[in-house]
Amino acid sequence: MVKSFYKWPEKDIKAAITALVEEKSLMETDYGYMLSDDVVLLQTYNAEPPKSIFAMHRNDVLVKSNEHWLKARYTHSYPDTLYYLLIDGEFQGVVVGKFRYTPAEVEDVNLGLSPKEAADRKDDILQAIHYMCGKDNKIKRYQGEYQHD
Repeated sequence: MVKSFYKWPEKDIKAAITALVEEKSLMETDYGYMLSDDVVLLQTYNAEPPKSIFAMHRNDVLVKSNEHWLKARYTHSYPDTLYYLLIDGEFQGVVVGKFRYTPAEVEDVNLGLSPKEAADRKDDILQAIHYMCGKDNKIKRYQGEYQHD
């Protein structure tokens, strides 16, 4: 994530991480490196994450810091990636089309959800996209299938 966001050389990143681990600010976990205080908190945390859907702009810091794997996971043949979809705290989709200075042309919504969950949550997903690009902006396809008015 550091490499994606800051564009630092890998050797500098490794040196910084090693120093932070040695001073016990960071801990290595099965999921990567985390703040030591967060590891302790997560070991005792047991609440259910809230259901949520956010269309995240490509320049959002959370997207930028995960850009290296998001681009690889959500490849497509459209001119632009407009938004990545953060669903229940995980990136699980992409909104593609053509960026314009007027409302973007939304061509398709591609999800990494099961077909049933994609259908069940369709209205909420479309609402999150419309929040970002305007409710009057037509979304041509959802999971590759043309939308009907």
